[in-house]
Amino acid sequence: MDIENGFDFLRVYNGPSTASPLLASLTGTSSTPFNFTGTGGCLTLRFTSDAGVRGFGWWGILGCQPANCNGNLPASDQCTSSPAICDLNGYCGSTSGWYTPDNMNLGVSQGGPFCAAAGVGSIENNSWIKFIPNSTNATISFTSSACTSTNVGVQAAIFSTPDCSSFSLITCTSQATGQGIASMSGTTFIPGNTYYIMIDGYAGNSCQYSVAATSGVAVSSIVATSTVICNG
Repeated sequence: MDIENGFDFLRVYNGPSTASPLLASLTGTSSTPFNFTGTGGCLTLRFTSDAGVRGFGWWGILGCQPANCNGNLPASDQCTSSPAICDLNGYCGSTSGWYTPDNMNLGVSQGGPFCAAAGVGSIENNSWIKFIPNSTNATISFTSSACTSTNVGVQAAIFSTPDCSSFSLITCTSQATGQGIASMSGTTFIPGNTYYIMIDGYAGNSCQYSVAATSGVAVSSIVATSTVICNG
């Protein structure tokens, strides 16, 4: 947001009109995103400006908060709050407008490693989940569908990171030619370590997606050899 401080205002109301409760009256310049949720399913935004100083303006992303899918928690808008998914096989989600850019420095246009080899990988609406592999080799495929733009799909990457600040790219995939199935494989996983999957809509595309973990990240089975269970 870049509007004239004290003279131009963006007001946010919790409801269908300006008679609804006022959530915020914003003015001035800020590079930090504001987040507002309409408790009744509606938000009203009113922007007023005088004829004096003209700034860049403001932009926002409007969307509905993702819901659980197949019993799994929805992906997080931020790496630091990524939900841990025990069994990735069958996980599903979306790259809806709810998601805002996180760690944009990973994008290839910012000099980051995200799908840099393919010359693509800008970050617009990425989200995060994390998992623990049970093998050094793992293959994960994404199937995207119901995309706003059917000419492209989603893009995804697996990273290792100790703090959601510094990242090492394991592998990535990018659907630059349309929605459908794309896979990515890694051979350097350390079983027991935590890894992060970042999913982003290609060029900000909004898609639904499902995950198939064909190897390396499935839940292991434990077979009991005795019916005696001791305390501790």
